[in-house]
Amino acid sequence: MAKIPSPKMCVVSGRLEEIKFSTGEFCLVLRDGSRLLGKINSDILDVELLRNLWGKATTVQGIVHFKSNLQPRFIKAQRISEFHDGDSLFEELPRGELMGGQEWIKKLDAKARKFDPMTLMGKWPGDETLEELLAELD
Repeated sequence: MAKIPSPKMCVVSGRLEEIKFSTGEFCLVLRDGSRLLGKINSDILDVELLRNLWGKATTVQGIVHFKSNLQPRFIKAQRISEFHDGDSLFEELPRGELMGGQEWIKKLDAKARKFDPMTLMGKWPGDETLEELLAELD
């Protein structure tokens, strides 16, 4: 049986294409053409807010629910606003993660065991080669 990732708070930017005023549902089309279905959190937002944003670049913050293939299923919007210059950072679909808290701790512990602070003796920051820096990012 496939596991479904836990929902998480995300920010996503795209063009607001479809609006169903009766249910508060909408569709956000991202720059690459992918689509993310959404629903406003009616306890926080009024569906009329969507009327002025229809067809415009929009940024949505909310809880994203995922499918078992780690792709987003929908976003429950808690905040919707017009697109601003810095929002281009959020123009891609979020992906779910299956790793739980304990697994992350084990992964970090394994990295910490590999690190030997004595390897820093006599070195200055910035002396690293590009390959060494990229290896550290893995």
